[in-house]
Amino acid sequence: MVIDLGEVREAPVGDDRPPPWTPRQRRAVRAVATVVVALLAAGAAPVRPALVMLEFPAAVGDRTVISGNTDAIYLLSPSTDSLGQGEREIVKYRVPGGQEQWRRSVSTAGPLRTAVAEGGILFALAEAYEPETIALDGGSGEVLWRRAGWLGDVSAEQVFLSHDPRDEETAMYVALDPWTGVERWSLTVPLEEMVLHDRERLARWRGDGTVEVRDLRTGELVVRGKVPPPELDPLVDSNPGVQLVEGLLLVAGALDPPVTTAYHVDRLQPAWQANIDLMNEYVTSECVDSETLCVGGQALGVRVIERATGRTRWASDRWSWLWRAGPALVAFGPPFEPARITVVDPADGREIAELGRWDTPPMSINADGRMYAARTEPSTGRSWIAELDPAAGVTRVLGVVRDSFACQAGQLVVTCRRAGGTVAVWYPRRRLDG
Repeated sequence: MVIDLGEVREAPVGDDRPPPWTPRQRRAVRAVATVVVALLAAGAAPVRPALVMLEFPAAVGDRTVISGNTDAIYLLSPSTDSLGQGEREIVKYRVPGGQEQWRRSVSTAGPLRTAVAEGGILFALAEAYEPETIALDGGSGEVLWRRAGWLGDVSAEQVFLSHDPRDEETAMYVALDPWTGVERWSLTVPLEEMVLHDRERLARWRGDGTVEVRDLRTGELVVRGKVPPPELDPLVDSNPGVQLVEGLLLVAGALDPPVTTAYHVDRLQPAWQANIDLMNEYVTSECVDSETLCVGGQALGVRVIERATGRTRWASDRWSWLWRAGPALVAFGPPFEPARITVVDPADGREIAELGRWDTPPMSINADGRMYAARTEPSTGRSWIAELDPAAGVTRVLGVVRDSFACQAGQLVVTCRRAGGTVAVWYPRRRLDG
């Protein structure tokens, strides 16, 4: 079912309120309203809403997954509130029409926690004492294969799983063919060894300080050498103090003051040292350009550093995260409330354009640099849905919807829970027109 939300008549929640209108302004508005009423009475074409909604029945705890090319919505049911062995259902709805394409029941030992749609396949993760990854054909819903393991890196060429068997002594890492589930390569390591990976490399620490770096696609050994282990903070036991980013292996050193050493991952040779607290900060390549990295964490404070030297180009204590959006750089405020989102100058961090306060993660930025966002007013249950265009420095409110909560912005759509046991997906009308 496709439902029009009607013409947008309300502005988004903001922090800055305009000054009261003067009597002259009120008279002007009344005059314009009179003309609009006359036009409508004369049969003028109504304004087409900018936002379209698809609504699906869903229980509490069900999850929605958007396919990579956004031609479908997957509903995982039941999900988070259904534990133990049982039947779980996956339903695929077409976008933009909302028709049900297929419905598949799968028996799992735990709830369907998440799923990823990639290359015509839906990879669903059932979380239990022994987690299981299930691959389904996105076109028919047929189960292609299922295998024990946590779902990791997924691409059109390969899916990567990790698994801690019940013997509690070893961990297994395995690369599979996405369509057949046939094993391409695997690696078994003692649990006390540290392993991390990105889309290109897998790094493994042995107990004697030896590091092995392998190609994630083939499993072949790239380099083996010695690297001093990270100095870990005993109060942060969940952080390994190591990161892989853009061909660099970052290892935590002294804690007071914090120091991080960067190694060329394919040579295991030191590249630079910088005052980065890897126990509390994260480094990403989604920064200004290919020559820079961005550093941020839970607390306010970000900085842009040079990838080749680790030297800080600029820093700011106003933001908690930076992310590249096409040609623009977007700064995000604290994530614990609708975050203030601002376009900043990549050269020095100067504020260029204010986009408002919205609930949307940095990962929601799509390929053309735009992003969708939502903001809910808890007291009324109204949610504003908007499109942000950082390159143009513009925020466009697409619609205001009632009886909505728990909104999540994706790259091309926004999903919200609705009163009455449904989940709704909103997207711009131009996708229908195009």
